[in-house]
Amino acid sequence: MLDQFARQNRWWGDRADIRRDRHLVRLRESRLAWRPDLPFAFEQDAVYTLRGPRQVGKSTVLKRQVNALLLADWPARKLLYLDVELAGLERSRDLVAALRAYLDSERSTGGQTEARLTIFLDEVTRVEHWAGALRGLIDNDELRGTTVVATGSHTRDLREGGERLPGRRGGGSELDLELLPLSFREYVALLDPALALPPPVASLQRDDLRAGRRDRDTVRPRLGALFERYLATGGFLTGINDEAASGGVRAETFQAHREAIVGGFTRAGLREAYLREVINWLASHLGQEFDYRGIAADTDIGSKDTARSYLDHLTATYVAHVFLRTPDLHKPSPGFRGPKKVHTLDPLLWHLIRGWAANDPDPWLASLAAIARPDDIGHLVESVVGVHFRRAFGDRVFYWRPDQRREIDFVVAPPREVAVCVEVKYQARIDQRDARTISDTGGGLLLTSAWEGDLGGGAVYALPTAEALALLDAPSLAPSRL
Repeated sequence: MLDQFARQNRWWGDRADIRRDRHLVRLRESRLAWRPDLPFAFEQDAVYTLRGPRQVGKSTVLKRQVNALLLADWPARKLLYLDVELAGLERSRDLVAALRAYLDSERSTGGQTEARLTIFLDEVTRVEHWAGALRGLIDNDELRGTTVVATGSHTRDLREGGERLPGRRGGGSELDLELLPLSFREYVALLDPALALPPPVASLQRDDLRAGRRDRDTVRPRLGALFERYLATGGFLTGINDEAASGGVRAETFQAHREAIVGGFTRAGLREAYLREVINWLASHLGQEFDYRGIAADTDIGSKDTARSYLDHLTATYVAHVFLRTPDLHKPSPGFRGPKKVHTLDPLLWHLIRGWAANDPDPWLASLAAIARPDDIGHLVESVVGVHFRRAFGDRVFYWRPDQRREIDFVVAPPREVAVCVEVKYQARIDQRDARTISDTGGGLLLTSAWEGDLGGGAVYALPTAEALALLDAPSLAPSRL
């Protein structure tokens, strides 16, 4: 096992070898490199979790942190990076044995540590009952003087694993972190760093947005053009760099994301054939109301419970978000038993699902064709808006339907704040009719493609979607939103 450690931690032999790490080399060679602030602290015993979709860069964050600690003169052997899959660890007892081998090798015969230890466990959720393994080591005082950072691509496995360590994770209120694709505000900062964006807003109250109109005048034209590019590539850095280097997202990038999704399902013991049916169903139902019986009826899956388990897995592995309808606009709350909507996490995954269902040999050309169609781009923009609201304001983002003819796309209702109704009308021409539904509910926001101004006697404020999203503080690396 120590030989395995040495192969994964080549800086043990030569500290300079960290610069040859493949994740850091790829980061340096990227045309557009995103380096968010590292959120970990190593002065006290703690167990951090970092979760997010596959291919989003969690391993790169860990390797950046290793490099930062080495530059701060940490002893090289006191830093253990362990790719759980590469090490072949499948059971909790395997993980315990591996960690004990490392801990014993670094501890003196008296049992005292010469320096603090840091252990990075990459994709630890591949190990069943991983939290129980850590709990046993903590209870046995074997992780004294150690900080652990554990990553995973399954939101429930990693979150619930952290919850199984009550009182054992150390201090700090922000131990559970998420790494997501770049938000639109971050995308703008990456592609056009000289563009001076206004400060992010703390709420969506229309008076606050109306007051900042003049501050946005200078950035408005550039934001619209960047948003069109964001709708094509999304916020995954692989897609962004593909487009910057060659003018489009490579087929290999789409394939890598597809294989990551399939791999997550097969590891969970789910059937790839059923996944394909759910993907085909999802491609034609993005942004539309559904219930699980409808999925079962529209596919050969047959059982609503099985259909639900597959869609639940897509949400747990950061492919999609399910939005609930609120039964009461005045007291918004999740209608768990009512109809639902599903939106993808990121535009790249929206294009992937549609291309996957159509067996399209060139997903990039299909993506460009989709965003040129008014209906398709309308659904995509609605997904982007909903996910950004979730990232900025938490999970209390619903939709509302008073009858079969009318609908409010989003009701944003953070705790202890006044709920805001938002309609998405991503079109160039806007008039009073577009604001009628939201005006009848008491007012709110109307997100357009380019037009800004008051409607409904001032009860509705319309502004370009790109500007609204650029004002949201929805960072890619942050404490868990949910």
